[in-house]
Amino acid sequence: MTSPSFGAVLRAEGLRTKHTATRLYVLVGLLLTAEAAFSWKTIASRALTGWEQLVPHVVLYATGLCWPLAALIVALTVRGEADAREGGTLWRPVDPRATRRARAVVLAAALIGFVVLFVMGLLLVGALFGLPHPPVGRFAMLALTLSCQALLAGAFAYLLAPLLGVIATTLLALVVQIVATIDAESASWGLRPWCWPLHAALRYLGTHANGV
Repeated sequence: MTSPSFGAVLRAEGLRTKHTATRLYVLVGLLLTAEAAFSWKTIASRALTGWEQLVPHVVLYATGLCWPLAALIVALTVRGEADAREGGTLWRPVDPRATRRARAVVLAAALIGFVVLFVMGLLLVGALFGLPHPPVGRFAMLALTLSCQALLAGAFAYLLAPLLGVIATTLLALVVQIVATIDAESASWGLRPWCWPLHAALRYLGTHANGV
């Protein structure tokens, strides 16, 4: 019996994420955008008058949450599939390498989708509050750099989760996030790959790594 094509394996992997944390993770990006809109509508002590005021909503994610969140969702998926015996594909004529590649593609799409919905969604928030001249290019580059950071964290978790489990992988990712944030503006950031995406993102955030 011949093995299914990679396209078929990819579609099957996508279907397996239905009603799982992987699929819901993407929607969390929209929830963060909604939180930003809600806070400006009900909590903020001053009116939303400039696009710079929306940036702090991204800083915390970029400097504190990106690595652990991405690692958590990837580790949960990888370990969950391992515990479920890969959904039975181990006993079917499916190349395990194709399954792993398809899972990596689906997880990468979820990580990127989260960032895009969150960051670009803030443009919609600003528009709803009547801010003129949306900085589409700046926010697109911010989404790109933070997507790269999320993908780096996801690859880290994809490799380590089968060996270390969910909790240890997520905690290690948190440590990497802290180190990356501390070193992102150091003289030697260029020698530390875990700093590269955050260093690039700071240009579009318009802040230092400490959020100031």
